[in-house]
Amino acid sequence: MLLVVSADSSRAAVEISGIDEALLENVREYVVDRPDCNADEETVRRYAEELPETVRPALEAFGYYEPDIAAEVQPSTDECWVVHAAIDEGPRISIEDVSVELSGEAEHDSLFHALFESFPLEPGDPLLHGPYQRFKDRVEVLARQRGYLEAEFTERLVEVYADRGTADITLTYDSGPRYRFGEVVFDADALSDEVLNDFLRFDEGDPYSAALVARLQRELTASQYFLEANVIADLDAAENGKIPVVVDIVADRARSYSVGVGYSTDDGPRLHFSYDNERRNRAGHQLHAEALLARVRQTATFDYRVPVGNPQTDWWSFRAGLGREEIDAGVSAAARLGVRRTQVRRYLTTTRFLDALFEQDEVADGGFSTQMLIPGMSWVRTYRDDLIRPREGHRVSLTASAGISSEVSLLQVDLAGKWVMATPWDARVLVRGRIGAIAEDGDFEDVPLSMRFFAGGDNSVRGYDYESLGPRNADGDLIGGNRLIEASVEYEHPVRENWSVAAFVDSGNAYLDSGFETRTGAGIGARWFSPIGPVRLDLAWPLDADDPVPELHLSLGPDL
Repeated sequence: MLLVVSADSSRAAVEISGIDEALLENVREYVVDRPDCNADEETVRRYAEELPETVRPALEAFGYYEPDIAAEVQPSTDECWVVHAAIDEGPRISIEDVSVELSGEAEHDSLFHALFESFPLEPGDPLLHGPYQRFKDRVEVLARQRGYLEAEFTERLVEVYADRGTADITLTYDSGPRYRFGEVVFDADALSDEVLNDFLRFDEGDPYSAALVARLQRELTASQYFLEANVIADLDAAENGKIPVVVDIVADRARSYSVGVGYSTDDGPRLHFSYDNERRNRAGHQLHAEALLARVRQTATFDYRVPVGNPQTDWWSFRAGLGREEIDAGVSAAARLGVRRTQVRRYLTTTRFLDALFEQDEVADGGFSTQMLIPGMSWVRTYRDDLIRPREGHRVSLTASAGISSEVSLLQVDLAGKWVMATPWDARVLVRGRIGAIAEDGDFEDVPLSMRFFAGGDNSVRGYDYESLGPRNADGDLIGGNRLIEASVEYEHPVRENWSVAAFVDSGNAYLDSGFETRTGAGIGARWFSPIGPVRLDLAWPLDADDPVPELHLSLGPDL
């Protein structure tokens, strides 16, 4: 293969022949400082004489220590000088012996042990300097990340025996002691020291880890308390085996308000108001209030949060809410008072709750009221590789609760999941499912309307109105069910950078104990991945309806 190096037309061209692929590309990187086109012949010839030694390290990096390199100046043209280099790389050096040793406290560090076990060169391999150098760089980076500030290579030796075509590698690394976390100083007064210290995932004296420092910065930045945070582990100020940490924080404004208008086919036009007080006091208490006014639903909720330990991962919340909902089955007006304990782990969020429900329902058979105590737990597992447009991810939720009242007692389980999977051609497949069940001790007609199961709507069986599907009484009035099964599959194909088209099939229904009759909707849609989240516009046909008139569905929100 012949490679001509002449990106700059004002300088001499260098032709390289005899080698190809990665070796050729590496040699090209060493061809620098080419003579000007107006240079005299002596300067160009001297350049050609020096070229073999200039590019020799590029060949040695790939294990060729005895190359034959001949460079000569081609006859001059009117345009510029040309230097031709013919290269025969010669025999390749192979590795005969490898000795890689680790000493110091890092001998008992699992990450260091795994790194040294993965040394990339073995006896019989060609001698490649690139992997060898990258390994050394990784060792030094890991040492700083893990707090081995006195670490050094006490022996770094590559012995090449060109006469027999072999080489020996000797690497000895002494990590020295592992430094510990020193004092953590917070430069902030928005929260008490106790709350700030609860963000820490380490104590003074714990082994140093840059990953824990980075995690602290992420959690402080992600919290609703702070506008920005800068966590600095001052390695240069380390002494007595300890590394001090300084946390510079800018508090976010405590109070905020928002008012928004929107539309969805489930709710119709809607007005949303929210008030947030992220720092009620220096103990980190928070107050959130919101109200929603829509054709189908009207709600108002108040939530007071008290941190327990790390405010990002553990808290109590005390809630009060009012709600009214008007669906095909009737009208429900309810008040809830409750207390919750929420604990967040990497992927799993667990919530224990105890609610008091006061509800007045108007249904086809008349009106009734309910006073019910509802203890329960919920688990939510979420993973996504992107917030706005995940290519891989899932969200699975399970809620189990009991209802205790004088009229009826019940147990309710609700399991829902959604999975997003990417195809090799950049499309996505979205699969959704939900199963719910109620076991009641008493008459079903005494179960509050807000706890019954219905199907239909934007996030259920498209093609049917919101919560319009379910069992009906002898007069044909919708009453809801104590069982629910739903499933959906959707294929989404990109057409432009932020636009996709979709085709989908939804199926399911609510039912009473037995007699499940599935209802299916299918259709097409458009997706716009806007800066504030995906916007979905779907046209769905109710395949089981007597008159399958298409239903338009519009919704906004994240996929997971």
